[in-house]
Amino acid sequence: MWCQWVKAYLLKGRSFWTVRTPCDPSWVWRKILSLRHLIYPHIKFKIGNGDNVFLWYDNWHPLGSLWHRFGPRILYDTNLPDSTKVSSIVSNSSWKWPISNSWEIKEWISSTPLSLLPSFGSSDTPFWNLAADGNFSIQSAWDCWRDKGPKVTWSKLIWGPPSIPRGCCFFVLARAFCGYSVQVLLFGATVAGDYRNGEQVVGFCFVLCIAVLGPGVCLL
Repeated sequence: MWCQWVKAYLLKGRSFWTVRTPCDPSWVWRKILSLRHLIYPHIKFKIGNGDNVFLWYDNWHPLGSLWHRFGPRILYDTNLPDSTKVSSIVSNSSWKWPISNSWEIKEWISSTPLSLLPSFGSSDTPFWNLAADGNFSIQSAWDCWRDKGPKVTWSKLIWGPPSIPRGCCFFVLARAFCGYSVQVLLFGATVAGDYRNGEQVVGFCFVLCIAVLGPGVCLL
């Protein structure tokens, strides 16, 4: 539902890759737009009828974004506006290329593999190239962008089975970053400490404890 709202009220028929960041966007929308350069290489399209893929901006061709490759000159050479969809160069299940009147168009046509053909009777299909099945998953995105390193010897102090953070790690964070004497009654066990700066971080750590461990966490 949120995606449909974005298409209707934020994109309004424009390409996601070129829409400008508004002056008063929500934090989520601003963050998404700021990450486009990281996301773009990983979202490719298998062309069906071409109705839903932007000719110049979407990642459907081996050259990537044709706009970034050739610039605005190719719009003039082809007489096709920037809002053009791939369907404008599809004829049944073959390509209907513009007249080759410039080196840009010639390179575009020559770099199109013979195996890359539209399928007029089917819809365009997005493909997430970080997953073997082409479907987006949080795990595949996390594995792509996270910092990777060897497993540390103390990892079991932080992570319990199955990969769930242990409650004690939040107390370590509180002790490291916060500055108020706090007593926490955790299922009958009292943990106390002198913390070093920031009431907000104390509260944040307690919220995390409650989220992970449940309402059995009581603040005194």
